[in-house]
Amino acid sequence: MGTAIDVRRRQRRGVVSTERIVFPDGWAVSRLPAAAGVSPLSGGELPASRSIPVPKGKAVVIVNDAQRPTPTPWLMERLDVDWERPDVFTAVATGSHAPPTEEELREIFGPFLGRIRTRLVIHRGDGSDMTSLGRTSRGTPIEVNRHLEGSSSVIALGSVEPHYFAGWTGGRKSLVPGLCSLATIRANHRLALEGGRPGSLEECPVHHDLLEGAGIIDKWLQGSGPCLLSALNVIHRDGVFYGSACGPLASLVEQLVPRAREVYGRPLESTFPVVLCLVDYPLDRDFYQSLKALENWKSAVAAGGSLILAAECRDGMGPPTFKQFQGQLPDTEDLVRRIADKYHLGDHKLASFLRYRDSGRSMSLLSRGPLRSSDVPVPVTASLPAALSRVGELLDRSQKRILVVEDAGHCYPLFPA
Repeated sequence: MGTAIDVRRRQRRGVVSTERIVFPDGWAVSRLPAAAGVSPLSGGELPASRSIPVPKGKAVVIVNDAQRPTPTPWLMERLDVDWERPDVFTAVATGSHAPPTEEELREIFGPFLGRIRTRLVIHRGDGSDMTSLGRTSRGTPIEVNRHLEGSSSVIALGSVEPHYFAGWTGGRKSLVPGLCSLATIRANHRLALEGGRPGSLEECPVHHDLLEGAGIIDKWLQGSGPCLLSALNVIHRDGVFYGSACGPLASLVEQLVPRAREVYGRPLESTFPVVLCLVDYPLDRDFYQSLKALENWKSAVAAGGSLILAAECRDGMGPPTFKQFQGQLPDTEDLVRRIADKYHLGDHKLASFLRYRDSGRSMSLLSRGPLRSSDVPVPVTASLPAALSRVGELLDRSQKRILVVEDAGHCYPLFPA
Protein backbone atom coordinates (compact mmCIF):
# COMPACT_ATOMS: atom_id res chain seq x y z
CA MET A 1 0.00 0.00 0.00
CA GLY A 2 1.41 3.41 -0.99
CA THR A 3 0.58 6.89 0.24
CA ALA A 4 -3.08 7.78 0.88
CA ILE A 5 -4.41 11.33 1.10
CA ASP A 6 -7.87 12.78 1.69
CA VAL A 7 -8.90 15.49 -0.76
CA ARG A 8 -11.89 17.78 -0.81
CA ARG A 9 -14.23 17.74 -3.83
CA ARG A 10 -17.02 20.16 -4.69
CA GLN A 11 -20.03 18.50 -6.25
CA ARG A 12 -23.41 19.62 -7.50
CA ARG A 13 -25.80 21.74 -5.42
CA GLY A 14 -23.01 23.01 -3.21
CA VAL A 15 -22.16 19.61 -1.74
CA VAL A 16 -18.55 19.29 -0.57
CA SER A 17 -17.26 15.80 0.11
CA THR A 18 -13.99 14.10 1.06
CA GLU A 19 -12.40 11.54 -1.24
CA ARG A 20 -9.50 9.25 -0.37
CA ILE A 21 -6.85 8.80 -3.06
CA VAL A 22 -4.36 5.97 -2.74
CA PHE A 23 -1.09 6.16 -4.68
CA PRO A 24 0.98 3.12 -5.65
CA ASP A 25 4.26 2.43 -3.88
CA GLY A 26 7.20 4.50 -5.00
CA TRP A 27 5.42 7.82 -5.49
CA ALA A 28 6.31 10.90 -3.44
CA VAL A 29 3.11 12.92 -3.04
CA SER A 30 2.70 16.66 -2.40
CA ARG A 31 -0.70 18.33 -2.09
CA LEU A 32 -2.04 21.84 -2.55
CA PRO A 33 -5.37 22.15 -0.70
CA ALA A 34 -8.47 23.86 -2.02
CA ALA A 35 -8.90 25.83 1.20
CA ALA A 36 -7.79 29.43 1.00
CA GLY A 37 -4.93 30.36 3.29
CA VAL A 38 -6.60 33.58 4.42
CA SER A 39 -9.37 34.41 6.88
CA PRO A 40 -12.92 34.85 5.58
CA LEU A 41 -14.82 38.08 5.93
CA SER A 42 -17.02 38.61 8.95
CA GLY A 43 -20.66 39.51 8.63
CA GLY A 44 -19.95 43.17 9.32
CA GLU A 45 -17.58 43.35 6.35
CA LEU A 46 -20.19 42.17 3.86
CA PRO A 47 -23.12 44.13 2.38
CA ALA A 48 -26.25 43.67 4.46
CA SER A 49 -29.46 42.37 2.96
CA ARG A 50 -31.16 45.05 0.77
CA SER A 51 -28.34 47.49 1.49
CA ILE A 52 -27.57 48.43 -2.15
CA PRO A 53 -30.18 50.79 -3.65
CA VAL A 54 -31.44 50.30 -7.20
CA PRO A 55 -32.61 53.55 -8.87
CA LYS A 56 -36.16 53.91 -10.15
CA GLY A 57 -36.76 53.20 -13.82
CA LYS A 58 -35.83 50.24 -15.97
CA ALA A 59 -33.20 48.06 -14.27
CA VAL A 60 -31.32 45.11 -15.77
CA VAL A 61 -29.54 42.82 -13.33
CA ILE A 62 -26.93 40.62 -15.05
CA VAL A 63 -26.09 37.25 -13.50
CA ASN A 64 -23.68 34.44 -14.37
CA ASP A 65 -24.87 31.22 -15.96
CA ALA A 66 -24.34 27.84 -14.28
CA GLN A 67 -20.74 27.54 -15.49
CA ARG A 68 -19.43 29.45 -12.45
CA PRO A 69 -19.93 28.73 -8.73
CA THR A 70 -21.37 32.20 -8.09
CA PRO A 71 -23.69 32.72 -5.05
CA THR A 72 -26.30 34.49 -7.18
CA PRO A 73 -29.26 34.33 -4.72
CA TRP A 74 -27.07 35.83 -1.97
CA LEU A 75 -26.02 38.65 -4.31
CA MET A 76 -29.60 39.32 -5.40
CA GLU A 77 -30.61 39.60 -1.75
CA ARG A 78 -28.17 42.53 -1.31
CA LEU A 79 -30.09 44.69 -3.82
CA ASP A 80 -32.83 46.92 -2.43
CA VAL A 81 -35.33 46.25 -5.17
CA ASP A 82 -38.80 44.81 -5.59
CA TRP A 83 -38.18 41.80 -7.84
CA GLU A 84 -41.85 41.80 -8.91
CA ARG A 85 -41.50 45.31 -10.31
CA PRO A 86 -42.48 45.22 -14.03
CA ASP A 87 -39.43 47.29 -15.04
CA VAL A 88 -36.85 45.08 -13.30
CA PHE A 89 -35.34 42.47 -15.62
CA THR A 90 -32.76 39.76 -14.98
CA ALA A 91 -30.37 38.75 -17.76
CA VAL A 92 -28.34 35.53 -17.77
CA ALA A 93 -24.93 36.30 -19.29
CA THR A 94 -24.35 33.15 -21.32
CA GLY A 95 -21.90 34.61 -23.84
CA SER A 96 -21.25 31.70 -26.23
CA HIS A 97 -22.48 29.04 -23.79
CA ALA A 98 -25.67 27.06 -24.34
CA PRO A 99 -28.78 28.49 -22.64
CA PRO A 100 -29.32 27.12 -19.13
CA THR A 101 -31.61 24.17 -18.66
CA GLU A 102 -34.56 24.33 -16.26
CA GLU A 103 -32.46 22.50 -13.67
CA GLU A 104 -29.64 25.00 -14.14
CA LEU A 105 -32.05 27.94 -13.79
CA ARG A 106 -33.13 26.54 -10.41
CA GLU A 107 -29.48 26.14 -9.52
CA ILE A 108 -28.66 29.73 -10.52
CA PHE A 109 -31.62 31.53 -8.92
CA GLY A 110 -32.81 29.29 -6.11
CA PRO A 111 -35.88 30.84 -4.42
CA PHE A 112 -35.77 33.89 -6.71
CA LEU A 113 -36.68 31.99 -9.89
CA GLY A 114 -40.45 32.22 -9.43
CA ARG A 115 -40.22 35.95 -8.74
CA ILE A 116 -38.23 36.88 -11.84
CA ARG A 117 -39.24 34.26 -14.41
CA THR A 118 -41.65 36.46 -16.41
CA ARG A 119 -38.96 39.12 -16.82
CA LEU A 120 -36.04 36.78 -17.39
CA VAL A 121 -33.76 37.41 -20.38
CA ILE A 122 -31.72 34.40 -21.54
CA HIS A 123 -28.99 35.85 -23.72
CA ARG A 124 -28.06 34.03 -26.92
CA GLY A 125 -24.83 35.06 -28.58
CA ASP A 126 -26.13 33.65 -31.86
CA GLY A 127 -29.78 34.63 -31.58
CA SER A 128 -30.60 37.61 -29.36
CA ASP A 129 -31.52 40.96 -30.88
CA MET A 130 -28.29 42.99 -30.90
CA THR A 131 -27.33 46.59 -31.43
CA SER A 132 -24.00 47.44 -33.07
CA LEU A 133 -21.95 50.16 -31.35
CA GLY A 134 -18.72 50.30 -33.34
CA ARG A 135 -15.33 48.73 -32.67
CA THR A 136 -12.60 48.83 -30.05
CA SER A 137 -9.12 50.05 -30.96
CA ARG A 138 -8.13 46.37 -31.39
CA GLY A 139 -10.87 45.83 -33.95
CA THR A 140 -13.45 44.01 -31.82
CA PRO A 141 -17.01 44.79 -32.99
CA ILE A 142 -19.20 45.62 -30.01
CA GLU A 143 -22.61 44.06 -30.58
CA VAL A 144 -24.64 43.94 -27.37
CA ASN A 145 -28.07 42.66 -26.40
CA ARG A 146 -30.57 45.36 -27.31
CA HIS A 147 -32.60 44.64 -24.17
CA LEU A 148 -30.22 46.92 -22.26
CA GLU A 149 -31.48 49.95 -24.17
CA GLY A 150 -33.28 52.58 -22.10
CA SER A 151 -32.04 51.28 -18.75
CA SER A 152 -31.70 53.57 -15.75
CA SER A 153 -29.41 51.04 -14.11
CA VAL A 154 -27.45 47.97 -15.20
CA ILE A 155 -26.01 45.95 -12.33
CA ALA A 156 -23.66 42.99 -12.88
CA LEU A 157 -23.64 40.38 -10.13
CA GLY A 158 -20.64 38.05 -10.26
CA SER A 159 -17.59 36.48 -8.71
CA VAL A 160 -13.87 37.10 -9.18
CA GLU A 161 -11.83 33.98 -9.95
CA PRO A 162 -8.65 33.34 -11.98
CA HIS A 163 -9.16 33.23 -15.74
CA TYR A 164 -6.50 31.76 -17.97
CA PHE A 165 -6.57 34.38 -20.74
CA ALA A 166 -8.56 37.31 -19.25
CA GLY A 167 -6.58 37.29 -15.99
CA TRP A 168 -9.67 37.34 -13.77
CA THR A 169 -13.41 36.83 -14.16
CA GLY A 170 -15.94 39.35 -12.93
CA GLY A 171 -16.95 42.95 -13.57
CA ARG A 172 -16.57 43.76 -17.25
CA LYS A 173 -16.90 40.09 -18.33
CA SER A 174 -20.57 40.02 -17.29
CA LEU A 175 -21.23 42.62 -19.98
CA VAL A 176 -18.54 41.74 -22.54
CA PRO A 177 -18.69 38.93 -23.61
CA GLY A 178 -21.63 37.91 -21.36
CA LEU A 179 -24.31 39.87 -23.26
CA CYS A 180 -22.56 40.22 -26.62
CA SER A 181 -22.74 38.52 -30.00
CA LEU A 182 -20.60 35.63 -31.21
CA ALA A 183 -18.83 38.10 -33.51
CA THR A 184 -17.79 40.15 -30.48
CA ILE A 185 -16.72 37.04 -28.58
CA ARG A 186 -14.68 35.64 -31.49
CA ALA A 187 -12.80 38.90 -32.01
CA ASN A 188 -12.07 39.37 -28.32
CA HIS A 189 -11.06 35.75 -27.67
CA ARG A 190 -8.74 35.82 -30.66
CA LEU A 191 -6.61 38.24 -28.66
CA ALA A 192 -5.81 35.33 -26.30
CA LEU A 193 -3.38 34.19 -28.99
CA GLU A 194 -1.32 37.30 -28.20
CA GLY A 195 -0.90 36.50 -24.50
CA GLY A 196 -2.62 36.28 -21.15
CA ARG A 197 -2.31 34.13 -18.06
CA PRO A 198 -4.32 33.48 -14.91
CA GLY A 199 -3.99 36.11 -12.20
CA SER A 200 -2.51 38.86 -14.41
CA LEU A 201 -4.24 41.92 -15.88
CA GLU A 202 -1.42 44.30 -16.72
CA GLU A 203 -0.16 42.65 -19.92
CA CYS A 204 -3.43 41.04 -20.94
CA PRO A 205 -4.82 42.19 -24.31
CA VAL A 206 -8.15 40.41 -23.73
CA HIS A 207 -8.71 42.30 -20.46
CA HIS A 208 -7.94 45.70 -21.95
CA ASP A 209 -10.20 44.98 -24.92
CA LEU A 210 -13.01 43.95 -22.54
CA LEU A 211 -12.63 47.21 -20.62
CA GLU A 212 -12.74 49.26 -23.80
CA GLY A 213 -15.81 47.36 -24.99
CA ALA A 214 -17.58 47.92 -21.67
CA GLY A 215 -16.76 51.63 -21.97
CA ILE A 216 -18.37 51.77 -25.42
CA ILE A 217 -21.52 50.15 -24.05
CA ASP A 218 -21.53 52.58 -21.09
CA LYS A 219 -21.39 55.55 -23.46
CA TRP A 220 -24.32 54.11 -25.45
CA LEU A 221 -26.37 53.59 -22.29
CA GLN A 222 -25.85 57.22 -21.26
CA GLY A 223 -27.16 58.36 -24.66
CA SER A 224 -30.79 57.77 -23.71
CA GLY A 225 -30.49 59.31 -20.24
CA PRO A 226 -28.35 58.81 -17.14
CA CYS A 227 -27.66 55.13 -16.50
CA LEU A 228 -25.85 53.64 -13.53
CA LEU A 229 -23.53 50.92 -14.85
CA SER A 230 -22.22 49.13 -11.78
CA ALA A 231 -21.34 45.73 -10.35
CA LEU A 232 -21.44 43.80 -7.11
CA ASN A 233 -18.79 41.07 -7.09
CA VAL A 234 -17.52 38.72 -4.41
CA ILE A 235 -14.66 36.32 -3.79
CA HIS A 236 -16.50 33.25 -2.59
CA ARG A 237 -15.82 29.55 -2.07
CA ASP A 238 -18.34 27.00 -0.85
CA GLY A 239 -20.43 29.36 1.25
CA VAL A 240 -17.45 31.34 2.59
CA PHE A 241 -16.81 34.95 1.55
CA TYR A 242 -13.29 36.36 1.30
CA GLY A 243 -13.87 39.65 -0.49
CA SER A 244 -16.61 41.98 -1.66
CA ALA A 245 -16.81 45.17 -3.70
CA CYS A 246 -19.61 47.26 -5.17
CA GLY A 247 -19.15 50.19 -7.51
CA PRO A 248 -18.50 51.24 -11.13
CA LEU A 249 -18.20 48.17 -13.34
CA ALA A 250 -15.02 49.31 -15.11
CA SER A 251 -12.80 49.37 -12.01
CA LEU A 252 -14.36 46.70 -9.85
CA VAL A 253 -12.13 43.72 -10.65
CA GLU A 254 -8.93 45.63 -9.90
CA GLN A 255 -10.26 46.41 -6.42
CA LEU A 256 -10.59 42.70 -5.62
CA VAL A 257 -7.44 41.36 -7.31
CA PRO A 258 -5.05 41.72 -4.32
CA ARG A 259 -7.41 39.73 -2.11
CA ALA A 260 -8.26 37.25 -4.88
CA ARG A 261 -4.56 36.55 -5.40
CA GLU A 262 -4.28 35.58 -1.71
CA VAL A 263 -7.31 33.30 -2.00
CA TYR A 264 -6.57 31.60 -5.33
CA GLY A 265 -2.80 31.80 -5.65
CA ARG A 266 -0.81 28.75 -4.51
CA PRO A 267 2.88 29.38 -3.70
CA LEU A 268 5.08 26.83 -5.47
CA GLU A 269 8.86 26.62 -5.30
CA SER A 270 9.49 24.42 -8.33
CA THR A 271 7.86 22.36 -11.08
CA PHE A 272 6.88 18.66 -10.75
CA PRO A 273 7.31 15.70 -13.12
CA VAL A 274 3.62 14.86 -12.67
CA VAL A 275 0.74 17.17 -11.73
CA LEU A 276 -2.68 15.70 -10.89
CA CYS A 277 -5.37 18.36 -11.35
CA LEU A 278 -8.65 17.61 -9.57
CA VAL A 279 -11.40 19.50 -11.39
CA ASP A 280 -14.48 20.26 -9.29
CA TYR A 281 -18.04 21.18 -10.20
CA PRO A 282 -19.08 23.04 -12.31
CA LEU A 283 -15.91 22.96 -14.45
CA ASP A 284 -15.90 19.15 -14.49
CA ARG A 285 -19.05 19.06 -16.64
CA ASP A 286 -17.24 18.74 -19.96
CA PHE A 287 -13.79 18.53 -21.49
CA TYR A 288 -13.84 22.15 -22.74
CA GLN A 289 -14.45 23.62 -19.29
CA SER A 290 -12.12 21.21 -17.50
CA LEU A 291 -9.20 22.29 -19.70
CA LYS A 292 -9.13 25.49 -17.64
CA ALA A 293 -7.24 23.44 -15.05
CA LEU A 294 -4.61 22.59 -17.66
CA GLU A 295 -4.26 26.27 -18.52
CA ASN A 296 -3.91 27.18 -14.85
CA TRP A 297 -1.33 24.50 -14.01
CA LYS A 298 0.66 23.67 -17.15
CA SER A 299 3.45 25.96 -15.94
CA ALA A 300 3.87 23.64 -12.93
CA VAL A 301 4.71 20.65 -15.16
CA ALA A 302 8.45 20.03 -15.52
CA ALA A 303 10.13 19.50 -18.89
CA GLY A 304 9.19 16.07 -20.19
CA GLY A 305 6.53 15.73 -17.49
CA SER A 306 2.83 15.05 -17.58
CA LEU A 307 -0.44 16.55 -16.34
CA ILE A 308 -3.33 14.27 -15.38
CA LEU A 309 -6.71 15.97 -15.61
CA ALA A 310 -9.25 14.34 -13.26
CA ALA A 311 -12.72 15.42 -14.42
CA GLU A 312 -16.02 13.60 -14.82
CA CYS A 313 -16.91 15.24 -18.18
CA ARG A 314 -20.41 13.78 -17.96
CA ASP A 315 -21.59 16.16 -20.73
CA GLY A 316 -18.85 15.03 -23.10
CA MET A 317 -16.74 17.40 -25.16
CA GLY A 318 -18.50 20.69 -24.51
CA PRO A 319 -20.07 23.40 -26.69
CA PRO A 320 -20.58 22.89 -30.45
CA THR A 321 -18.00 25.63 -31.09
CA PHE A 322 -15.36 23.34 -29.61
CA LYS A 323 -14.99 20.73 -32.34
CA GLN A 324 -11.25 21.15 -32.80
CA PHE A 325 -10.40 18.51 -30.19
CA GLN A 326 -12.37 15.83 -32.01
CA GLY A 327 -10.54 13.76 -34.59
CA GLN A 328 -6.98 14.32 -35.76
CA LEU A 329 -5.27 17.37 -34.26
CA PRO A 330 -3.63 19.75 -36.72
CA ASP A 331 0.04 20.62 -36.77
CA THR A 332 0.73 23.82 -34.82
CA GLU A 333 2.02 25.66 -37.88
CA ASP A 334 -1.03 24.56 -39.90
CA LEU A 335 -3.34 25.90 -37.17
CA VAL A 336 -1.52 29.22 -37.04
CA ARG A 337 -1.89 29.58 -40.81
CA ARG A 338 -5.61 28.80 -40.63
CA ILE A 339 -6.19 31.22 -37.76
CA ALA A 340 -4.50 33.97 -39.78
CA ASP A 341 -7.25 33.48 -42.38
CA LYS A 342 -10.20 32.68 -40.10
CA TYR A 343 -10.46 32.26 -36.34
CA HIS A 344 -13.02 29.93 -34.77
CA LEU A 345 -14.11 30.00 -31.14
CA GLY A 346 -11.91 27.60 -29.22
CA ASP A 347 -8.87 28.07 -31.49
CA HIS A 348 -7.01 29.85 -28.70
CA LYS A 349 -7.45 26.83 -26.42
CA LEU A 350 -6.39 24.42 -29.18
CA ALA A 351 -3.30 26.51 -29.99
CA SER A 352 -2.36 26.59 -26.31
CA PHE A 353 -2.73 22.81 -26.05
CA LEU A 354 -0.61 22.24 -29.16
CA ARG A 355 2.15 24.46 -27.82
CA TYR A 356 2.06 22.56 -24.54
CA ARG A 357 2.35 19.27 -26.43
CA ASP A 358 5.13 20.63 -28.64
CA SER A 359 7.11 21.49 -25.50
CA GLY A 360 7.57 17.76 -24.88
CA ARG A 361 5.08 17.55 -22.03
CA SER A 362 1.99 15.32 -22.09
CA MET A 363 -1.51 15.16 -20.71
CA SER A 364 -4.08 12.46 -19.97
CA LEU A 365 -7.70 12.46 -18.80
CA LEU A 366 -8.77 10.55 -15.69
CA SER A 367 -12.52 10.13 -16.03
CA ARG A 368 -15.29 7.62 -15.44
CA GLY A 369 -17.58 9.66 -17.69
CA PRO A 370 -18.65 8.99 -21.29
CA LEU A 371 -15.45 10.17 -23.05
CA ARG A 372 -13.01 7.63 -24.45
CA SER A 373 -9.57 7.89 -26.02
CA SER A 374 -11.26 7.80 -29.43
CA ASP A 375 -13.17 10.99 -28.52
CA VAL A 376 -10.29 13.18 -27.37
CA PRO A 377 -6.65 13.48 -28.48
CA VAL A 378 -5.28 12.34 -25.11
CA PRO A 379 -5.24 8.98 -23.32
CA VAL A 380 -8.32 8.39 -21.15
CA THR A 381 -8.17 6.12 -18.11
CA ALA A 382 -10.81 5.28 -15.51
CA SER A 383 -8.47 4.74 -12.54
CA LEU A 384 -5.54 6.58 -11.01
CA PRO A 385 -3.26 3.49 -10.90
CA ALA A 386 -3.77 3.06 -14.66
CA ALA A 387 -3.01 6.73 -15.30
CA LEU A 388 0.12 6.63 -13.14
CA SER A 389 1.28 3.39 -14.71
CA ARG A 390 1.17 5.02 -18.13
CA VAL A 391 3.04 8.10 -16.89
CA GLY A 392 5.47 6.14 -14.71
CA GLU A 393 6.80 4.22 -17.70
CA LEU A 394 8.35 7.48 -18.91
CA LEU A 395 10.02 8.35 -15.60
CA ASP A 396 12.86 6.88 -13.60
CA ARG A 397 12.38 6.23 -9.88
CA SER A 398 13.87 9.55 -8.77
CA GLN A 399 11.29 11.43 -10.86
CA LYS A 400 8.21 9.80 -9.39
CA ARG A 401 7.09 12.96 -7.65
CA ILE A 402 3.49 14.07 -8.04
CA LEU A 403 1.73 17.29 -7.11
CA VAL A 404 -1.98 16.95 -6.32
CA VAL A 405 -3.94 20.18 -6.84
CA GLU A 406 -7.43 20.39 -5.36
CA ASP A 407 -10.03 22.42 -7.29
CA ALA A 408 -7.40 23.06 -9.97
CA GLY A 409 -9.81 24.96 -12.19
CA HIS A 410 -10.09 27.75 -9.62
CA CYS A 411 -6.51 28.28 -8.44
CA TYR A 412 -3.11 28.86 -10.03
CA PRO A 413 0.60 28.60 -9.08
CA LEU A 414 2.62 31.49 -7.70
CA PHE A 415 6.30 30.94 -8.39
CA PRO A 416 9.08 33.00 -6.77
CA ALA A 417 9.81 36.18 -8.70
